[in-house]
Amino acid sequence: MPGVDGHESYSNAPIVLVAVEIRHPTADALTPSESRALKQLLSDHVPIERPGEALAVQLPLNAAVLPTQVAEHFPRYMNREMTLAVSFRKEAVTVEASRYMGWQDFKALVMKVIDARMKIAPIVGIERVGVRYINEIRPPRNAEVDWSRWIHSSLLGPGPIPIDSLPLGQWQGLGIYGSLPGNMLVFRYGPRRGFAVDPGSDLRQAKSSDGSLYFLMDIDSFWTAEGSIPEYDRDKLDSIFDELHEPVYTLFEEMITDELREEVLRSNA
Repeated sequence: MPGVDGHESYSNAPIVLVAVEIRHPTADALTPSESRALKQLLSDHVPIERPGEALAVQLPLNAAVLPTQVAEHFPRYMNREMTLAVSFRKEAVTVEASRYMGWQDFKALVMKVIDARMKIAPIVGIERVGVRYINEIRPPRNAEVDWSRWIHSSLLGPGPIPIDSLPLGQWQGLGIYGSLPGNMLVFRYGPRRGFAVDPGSDLRQAKSSDGSLYFLMDIDSFWTAEGSIPEYDRDKLDSIFDELHEPVYTLFEEMITDELREEVLRSNA
């Protein structure tokens, strides 16, 4: 059924992860009191705190010295179902969901997260904004796999040549739209086996799967600042989110067939 923005929300949507990242100039690590205040403001949505950690590789100026890994620890809050996560890092705010609530509701939640950050520990500007959707399109159980029934033919072109001694397990196509600075979209696609998102991560997958064959549609739409780093502007950020989401929705709808919509995406199975 179409939402307020005219976009249909499918009952059996193939989304396994949607994520938004707002990257900003490096800020001080949040203090314990700031973390508690953020948790309080967002407790209706993400009341559970989990320690977050990210590893970065530092390359020394002296080539004879081996690179070192530096760990960044940051607050990460989750909902009780472990399907929604909010992270506050020194250089980014990230919101991830494995159970998708529709674009308008998800964007409203992201804006609430940013509002909380600006109230407790304001950021000085916005360098990059990203909106990413990862889809696993899986055939109906026991159905014969014929991607041409469900996926646009332009994504099913010739893959790598076969090798007699090594079977081709999977391949991936890549499309890049736009240019930097400004808006860009990177589209990765192709048939694969297993999982596009690690099922063992702390963000629990809302849909169960046996890790069999699926068709990947990984769409990453992002904006980068041009020239100088603009100050934070709530209305501008809200507008950027919609500008980034629109081509994601359009591309996905163009790349699937009506048969997929009827037999899979609109199914309650």
